[in-house]
Amino acid sequence: MEYVTLNNGVQIPQFGLGLYSIPAGEVTYNSVLTALKAGYRHIDTAHAYQNERSVGQAIKDSGIPRDSIWVTSKLWPNEYGEEVTKKHDIKIECWFPLGGRDSKGEILRDPVINEIAKAHGKSAAQVIIRWHIQKGFCVVPGSSNPKHIEEKVQS
Repeated sequence: MEYVTLNNGVQIPQFGLGLYSIPAGEVTYNSVLTALKAGYRHIDTAHAYQNERSVGQAIKDSGIPRDSIWVTSKLWPNEYGEEVTKKHDIKIECWFPLGGRDSKGEILRDPVINEIAKAHGKSAAQVIIRWHIQKGFCVVPGSSNPKHIEEKVQS
């Protein structure tokens, strides 16, 4: 797992699981538990998602010490600007790195990305995630599919 150092010296896992539009209850619970068992140590949620209780229960049931797991929220893009983030050394967390559910996977079908993926024996999702990590961003793609959760951690 790669980490980014925050402006206070604390390190945050650069890769995590995003939970936007993952339904509260069993789906969120199982997604978080699967991710933690696969090696994820960064979970991204928000009050607006209404799934924090399921996140907390999965973390508790995982048996992983709570101080080993990052749980983050976010500011909406209209609440910050690039100048502010640079001035205060604020790290960017990308919570739709693969385009989000509404994109219907368009970016994953990009021919250039798929050519790069094929050359490196990776999936398009893994190439996109790796690009974000190499740019220094934290990245939290969402998924409730255990296969996708496990594939993305290998980026």
